[in-house]
Amino acid sequence: MASNSSAVIRASAQTLTDPNELIGSVETFIFDCDGVIWKGDTLISGVPETLDTLRSKGKRLVFVTNNSTKSRKQYGKKFETLGLNVNEEEIFASSFTAAAYLKSIDFPKDKKVYVIGEEGILKELELAGFQYLGGPELDRVAKTLPENIPSSVKRFIDRAVLQSRKNSTREYTFICEEVH
Repeated sequence: MASNSSAVIRASAQTLTDPNELIGSVETFIFDCDGVIWKGDTLISGVPETLDTLRSKGKRLVFVTNNSTKSRKQYGKKFETLGLNVNEEEIFASSFTAAAYLKSIDFPKDKKVYVIGEEGILKELELAGFQYLGGPELDRVAKTLPENIPSSVKRFIDRAVLQSRKNSTREYTFICEEVH
């Protein structure tokens, strides 16, 4: 099995001599959004032409982002604002992935999910029919936790609240340590 992995790595490291050969050999192209399709609210040069070329050759396009501030619908509007025609079904944001994962494990819809994250996650959970606590209003929710909550969980939530206050981009960058 290691030899197959090595072959894949070697193939990906080869110099591209014929772009059409590469395009012809690939069915789906996956693009990260931040820094590949756009920077902030600015479309990166050459993106529309590249996407049009790939679509004209019948290629499937997938757009991914680990930014949970928006739902797929909101990302669809951002693509539209930038002049790109992208279907919601082609967008895989971490917010959508969270809801899709819960569906995949048949998470009970009558149970609640505690969200340490952004508005996009909440929107996707709502669309999927899941109940939740937390989210951007984490401060308020943390103050309403029951008295009998385990101290390890309370410390974890307190760290999340503290980090969300510190981080001006509202991206949660703290590292979750094992809860004891």
